[in-house]
Amino acid sequence: MKKLLSTERMPALIIAFFLICLVACVALYLFLDGYTAVDLIGHWRICKYTLEGYNPYVLIDEPAPIPSVGTIPFGFSTVPWSCVFGSIFYGGFMPQNWAAVYIFALHFLVLLLLLAVLYRKFNTVLSKKALITVLLLPCVHFSFTYSLHFGNAGGIICYLIIIAFLISREHPIITGILLGVAMMKPQIAAIICLVFLLKRQLLPLFIAAAIVLAGWGATALFTSTPPLQLLAQTFGSGTANSGQYLGLLNNLKFFGVDSTLILLLNMVIGVAYTLALLHYIKKRYPAACNSLFVFVPACIASTFWIYKNGTDYAILTFVSFFFLLLCMKENTPIKDRIGSILSMGYLQMSRCIVYLGIFLCRDNIFVRDLLKSADGVIIAIIGVYLCKLYATAKIEPVLETQGK
Repeated sequence: MKKLLSTERMPALIIAFFLICLVACVALYLFLDGYTAVDLIGHWRICKYTLEGYNPYVLIDEPAPIPSVGTIPFGFSTVPWSCVFGSIFYGGFMPQNWAAVYIFALHFLVLLLLLAVLYRKFNTVLSKKALITVLLLPCVHFSFTYSLHFGNAGGIICYLIIIAFLISREHPIITGILLGVAMMKPQIAAIICLVFLLKRQLLPLFIAAAIVLAGWGATALFTSTPPLQLLAQTFGSGTANSGQYLGLLNNLKFFGVDSTLILLLNMVIGVAYTLALLHYIKKRYPAACNSLFVFVPACIASTFWIYKNGTDYAILTFVSFFFLLLCMKENTPIKDRIGSILSMGYLQMSRCIVYLGIFLCRDNIFVRDLLKSADGVIIAIIGVYLCKLYATAKIEPVLETQGK
């Protein structure tokens, strides 16, 4: 089969791009003191207490009922269906020191799984060099490194979602399981499910919903707490932390706007952004409606539409993939190729840039949060730019759908 894209004429900037990303990821990982597992500690304790029959929401920042488990730190929370099923990531069924090893290894296992799926899907339609560059993308995303550093499930979930995209046509049941597991972090996955709904791929959604309900029911059963009470406590503990970044309009909280209202406004903006770009794609590039490209707007919106932390931006690896395809397309104008490289670089390393800004402005909370919001605006603009480029370039849809 003829290879659709090649890297034979790719500019040296691509090689430099990967080297810069790799060096930045390693340097910041070492600067952050390597593997600290800070997030694991809080989430492991939430899962552990739930499995022991305690309602974790009433224990946040309170004296530990089990000294060997410890106190759930202030600012930690999760959705009710994740208190039990979250142990898939945080190992609440094992000792904490084992769980730290478990989630560290899980990051690399999921990364290897993603690489295997990418290889299987695109090895017949990409040249060898092009395929290598595609496989390098998820290996050099700063937010995946960030997730690894903190022992957070964000990077793992982002890559599971990308796998779900890649196999959604051939394996809808496995896709549903992956979406259900990814819903342990609905701030990443929920808006993705909207696209599956619009595409009328309902089986994965039914399976995902069943997993969510089962997890929610399990938490209610273990803690002897009504499900709706658990949900109310989730929102109470989540918005109670004044340091929590709430999405694009986050800084309105400094002017007295209620956190719940900010979250609702952000959700409206994120959904509207997704629907608007999907409408644009349908009108200007109809072939993309049945391709992987249709998930791009939701991936972009997931970074600014609700609660967010730096680990969740690894989902942008999927968006970077399409900029890389444009770079490898031989008739892509040089200005678009350079624009694609710069955009891809920002998507891969934006949280590194934001982190450096936060470090320099660490004593000014308003500026720190403003940097995060500005980052969301830039990413949203890049998403619009990508859709415009694809409406013009019209890359062969087979590259984005079937593959092997």
